[in-house]
Amino acid sequence: MCSNEINVMITIKKIPGTALESETIQGSFYVGTVEQPNPGFNNMEIWKDITDYEGYYQISNFGRVKSLNRIALRKRNGIYHNYHVKGKILSNCVGIYGYYNVKLRKNRILKTHEIHRLVWDAFGNRNRNGHKLEIDHIDNNPKNSNINNLQLLTHRENLIKGIDKTKTSSKYIGVTWRKRQKSWEANIYINGESKYLGLYKNEIEASDAYKNELKNQK
Repeated sequence: MCSNEINVMITIKKIPGTALESETIQGSFYVGTVEQPNPGFNNMEIWKDITDYEGYYQISNFGRVKSLNRIALRKRNGIYHNYHVKGKILSNCVGIYGYYNVKLRKNRILKTHEIHRLVWDAFGNRNRNGHKLEIDHIDNNPKNSNINNLQLLTHRENLIKGIDKTKTSSKYIGVTWRKRQKSWEANIYINGESKYLGLYKNEIEASDAYKNELKNQK
């Protein structure tokens, strides 16, 4: 469920032995989820304009969205007046597939966008090419839209990862650690059946075997 704005009043009372005086604060607060930067990744947050929403919203490489300070028009008694819109970090909604969504408004039109798509389109190293390439969450957490956790896969690669992720111990598609053999095993799914590609000393070699076999299937 998306967050809702609520008005609250908070009174802070003086604490004995401190200089803090009694103060009443009133304002609007938002109930919901605001995605925080993931400390496991690059700690420098970078903001870029969201395509088609320049001057309205920006997306960060951490997967956070903010509105920008701007001047808008508001109609009152049949006359339009300028008023200031203060920018803020937007709260996210969880969609039916588990991805974070955000609602963006422009020209009185409200649209819902998936956070990971906004992040990739702003910071990704190559174009999604429509729907031919799919954005994958490397750690399989659909809520972690840090750019360092995103990669582009073909539909086939994404499907295979979905099949393998419950059985694999590697970050590479089609690669699994075999404890008894103390080796990395490579497999590929072809027409619904698994094809064994061998055992390898490290997971990179096993991943290369998978990729080479994938090329042969195209």
